[in-house]
Amino acid sequence: RNTLDIGVGSSVPAIEIILRDATARLRGVIEGSPADGSDQKSSQPGSEAEFAHVYCVPQPDTNGQFTEVSATSTGEFEIPALVPGVYRILAFKTPPRELEYRNAEAMRPYDSKGIVLRLVEDQTEKIRLPLAGEE
Repeated sequence: RNTLDIGVGSSVPAIEIILRDATARLRGVIEGSPADGSDQKSSQPGSEAEFAHVYCVPQPDTNGQFTEVSATSTGEFEIPALVPGVYRILAFKTPPRELEYRNAEAMRPYDSKGIVLRLVEDQTEKIRLPLAGEE
């Protein structure tokens, strides 16, 4: 995350690298979707159409990893292996043209949207997620 400057002829302290396979699981349903019990028209049975696009945006200074999944035609989604961290979870009916998730200023309009969630190792979380907008 940060630049490591090494001067010519200087000694470099040891760098410790820790590899983990710890993950969290996130399952959910989009509010207003058929799986949420809404009256909205659903896709035809057997249809693989997407209901929405779900984005897990890591919050600044956390260990999270940006992840994107599609909610099924019923509005359900699942991420079976998500890096533990703090995320803003957003859902859009159509994918945004640009989601500059590493730019705090560009993400400011989403501060009041979605759900902020802290996920820890081996946690399974189930949420109801509102649509952030049509984008």
